Amino acid sequence: MTLRMFRSNHWSLLAASAALLPVLAGCQSTQKEQAPAPVVVKPQPKAEPKAEPKPVVSAGAVSMAFPTGDPSTSAVLLEKFVPSTVVMGQNFTYEIRVKNLTGMSLENVVVSEQMSPNFKVANQSPQPNMVGMVANYTFKNIPPKGSETIKITGAPNAKDSISCCASVTYNQMLCAQTNVIQPALKVAAAAPAEVLICDEFPVEFTVTNPGDGSTADVKVMATLPQGLVAKNGSSQVALDAGVLKPGESRKVAVMAKASKTGSYANAAKATAANNLSADSNTVTTVVRQPVLAVACNAPAERYIGRKATYDFTVTNKSDVQSQNTVIEASVPAGVQVSEISDNGKQSGGMVRWDLGTLAAGATKKLSLAYNSTAAGKFTTTTSAKALCAEPVSCPSQTEWKGIPAVLLEVVDSPDPVEVGEATTYTIDVTNQGSAQATNVKVVAYLPASEGYVSSQGPTAGTADGSTITFAPVGVLAVGGRVQYKVVVKGLSPADARIRVTMNCDQLTGEPVQETESTTIYQ
Repeated sequence: MTLRMFRSNHWSLLAASAALLPVLAGCQSTQKEQAPAPVVVKPQPKAEPKAEPKPVVSAGAVSMAFPTGDPSTSAVLLEKFVPSTVVMGQNFTYEIRVKNLTGMSLENVVVSEQMSPNFKVANQSPQPNMVGMVANYTFKNIPPKGSETIKITGAPNAKDSISCCASVTYNQMLCAQTNVIQPALKVAAAAPAEVLICDEFPVEFTVTNPGDGSTADVKVMATLPQGLVAKNGSSQVALDAGVLKPGESRKVAVMAKASKTGSYANAAKATAANNLSADSNTVTTVVRQPVLAVACNAPAERYIGRKATYDFTVTNKSDVQSQNTVIEASVPAGVQVSEISDNGKQSGGMVRWDLGTLAAGATKKLSLAYNSTAAGKFTTTTSAKALCAEPVSCPSQTEWKGIPAVLLEVVDSPDPVEVGEATTYTIDVTNQGSAQATNVKVVAYLPASEGYVSSQGPTAGTADGSTITFAPVGVLAVGGRVQYKVVVKGLSPADARIRVTMNCDQLTGEPVQETESTTIYQ
């Protein structure tokens, strides 16, 4: 098989195309069917360029560089590999290889093969677009330094030389890449869902750039709702975050405190360069306060020596538990604690119950027992307090009363006595009770067999016949004792009996009386 190349018109077309190649700018490409300007990736062409491209022929192969003919200054190398001889009517295969000589992609590369009239095609890979006797093989893209291979199989059907001629067209792209970034802005609010009114709690705003580019002049602004202030007394929250890189976050947090119970909603707005803005979510914090109530029940009166029990009822009237709940009851001076319920502890003048946590709506009952050794009114104050709760208290008062238990004793000496002789009656009055006795009055009644001689005592005695009356003693203290003496003489033999009575303000019934027997003999 003899290899031929069409030279005159083809080379003229190539030369004209090379002269008319436009310079590519940006991503603009040349029109199809025009050879692009060469992309220079190696040193400048030789000082004396070749007059026209010439095929490079080797045994069974031919090649040409387009558009200059010099591979060092061309864009495409077209190579054809054919057998030197073939047998009439017998299939054979030859190849066309198109190679990208540049460092850029070649677009829409079309290799056109002019088929010989005496060559019957049996198979082609890839399949071409046939236009008459011209097979056009199109490759959308050949990467830098890449290549594509065309295989054509057929057989000669006449004994003339087979002459198939190839040409190539392409678009070469000069691309400049500019990365497109998209910064973004996001702000999130966070705060506890529930706090107590005495708590300081954090309100946090976190601004984030979830985009793929940096953004500048990032700011976060928020205004705390009425009734909520920051620790420094301000209601304004501000963060100048500056520049945020992709994925970077910054946070501003304030410690806030509520002036009253209720629900407080917090949100923030973030802004940045390039008109970026974002609104945060809204977080609501409910501020609660435990509310305690304490009720006291105590007996109004007790006698000295008798126990008085005080009952206390503590209630959590709020919808939140009260923590560190403590109940304290004062111990008045002059009384003694005898009983304490629920593991209460006394320390000095105070009894304390540590109840810990009292659930919302819960009630706790406590009790305390006192005893007094002295009369008087004694007040106990019971208070309840807990974490963040307003303390509450209630007073309890009991009046302890004493009982005047007055002992009356009469003793004679000597006994017996002879008629005409004297004997003395000693009268003792002792307050053995728990309260003083007032207006203590002693009266002695002599029998007919005895005659009055004299009397003495803490108060003056007056004799009226056989009745001796002593003036009242104003106050006879608890444990106090007064003594009277009445001297009589025997008038006639008898088993004589003196009768003595004692009365005071505290006795509501009959006076206390005592008798003493004396034997009078002749």
